[in-house]
Amino acid sequence: MLAALDSGRTPPRLPLGDDSVDALMGHLDSVRDELPLWEPVSRDVDLPPDPARPAPVLAPTRSWAGRAQQKVFAKG
Repeated sequence: MLAALDSGRTPPRLPLGDDSVDALMGHLDSVRDELPLWEPVSRDVDLPPDPARPAPVLAPTRSWAGRAQQKVFAKG
């Protein structure tokens, strides 16, 4: 755990132990397999851009643990 904290890129979730890593990898494989099946439906709900509303901008911020995260801020 100390190596993760000292790495400069602390993970938001750190699975510890073989069972934990295997469970997380299984979940990721499941999501990766399911996502393409529903991708057309997921992408079909996008709305056309509204010229009256500025597009959001992703700006890097730092969390309390010091890891980089993305937060959404509106241009303006």
